[in-house]
Amino acid sequence: MTPDETSAWQRLCPLPMAQLDPLPAIARHLDHPDTARRLAAADAGRTPPDDVLADLREIGVAAVYDPASATAVHVNALNAQAARHSGSLAITLGVNALALLPLCIAGTPQQRDRAGAVLRGGGAAAMLLTELEHGSNLARTGTRADAVDGGYRLTGEKHLINGGTWHDLLITLARLADTDRFGLFLAERDDTVTALPRWRTLPAVAADISGVRFAGTPAQPIGTPGDGLTILQLTLALSRGGIGSLASGAASGALAAAVRYARERDVYGEPIVHLGAIAEHLVRAAALDVLVAATAVKATFLINALGPAAAYAAAVAKYACCELAEQAVTEGRAVLGSRALVEEFGYAARVRDVLLYGVFDGTRHILLDQLQWRLERFAAGSDRSGDGYPVLAEAYSGTPQPLVRAARLRLRPYAPGPAARAATLAARTCRPGVAALGVLFTRLVDLVG
Repeated sequence: MTPDETSAWQRLCPLPMAQLDPLPAIARHLDHPDTARRLAAADAGRTPPDDVLADLREIGVAAVYDPASATAVHVNALNAQAARHSGSLAITLGVNALALLPLCIAGTPQQRDRAGAVLRGGGAAAMLLTELEHGSNLARTGTRADAVDGGYRLTGEKHLINGGTWHDLLITLARLADTDRFGLFLAERDDTVTALPRWRTLPAVAADISGVRFAGTPAQPIGTPGDGLTILQLTLALSRGGIGSLASGAASGALAAAVRYARERDVYGEPIVHLGAIAEHLVRAAALDVLVAATAVKATFLINALGPAAAYAAAVAKYACCELAEQAVTEGRAVLGSRALVEEFGYAARVRDVLLYGVFDGTRHILLDQLQWRLERFAAGSDRSGDGYPVLAEAYSGTPQPLVRAARLRLRPYAPGPAARAATLAARTCRPGVAALGVLFTRLVDLVG
């Protein structure tokens, strides 16, 4: 199977795509040349790809995000599919999963049923966290939730919101009035909600990144009012694995585009794919593509099996997949040369779009801080022998379970000792380089200790 026929995520997934309805039909539609043309036109015009989104709704994409049917496997497989074709499409779809995770974690059955009905009716969900004044410091959130007539009403502004102009379900972080506590609230767009102008972004140029102003908007608390930051922490522990899958799709799409170009471009009497320097870039891009996909698939199936207990694997995927996907796109850019920087040749969109994932759901600095904390825990632990292999093997052999069930699991965190994990891999692959990696991990942990 050549890179332009299927993605690395799909090839490495333990389950055949045929078992993940409606993803096969969605994949066929996205692979159609007319869909590619319309997605490119949306980017060129900086307009959301509404016609493609309408097609996907007809195919049944709402089932991927509906809390009644969503699974981590379906969501992340679609992330990889969509990002392989268009960053704008990928995050326009993917924000639904992020926004609805709090309902899976702590929402009532009635709230989840309402969200499903809106999605099936052609609507969409958005997550409203950030504000211009405070950026990623959510503890300084100014949007207020006032208790009124047995419910709550929201007042304030949110900015840099994916879906801020037209998404119907608005999952919003707000401060409980006159307190230092925060809640996550479910609001629906009505006359008290004003859509603020769209921002012009470098990546995902056709996505609806805008703002929202609330003026006494009715809202329901998700979970216990005051537990908003705790629910959000659990949300991000799950969603970061999905960002890894977005990065995987971006790497696969870049590789496919570079391979196609190298096969067709004839400069010296034969396609440039036969030039050694070009082939080296393609081989490196292919290796990175597989590495990114392996990391993303691993995080996906651990989330499916363990829920928030897979937070460490999700953080690794978020950090490593985004970093390595950018490298893969750079290798492809070297194949196209100057044409990679010309909008009309298409690859420029891939150069831009891959930059988004590294700052989506937390920048690299936040993830590195979490990984550093885990390394310190490894160093402080008395038992370094656990390699996590049985848990991982069981996760790979499991079937997709409802995201509502996975999101509510409260299990011991999955964080196998890296040295022990490398030793197990060395024993199973008989490759001395892996054994040397285990020694390196041991020395690192000793040094940190």
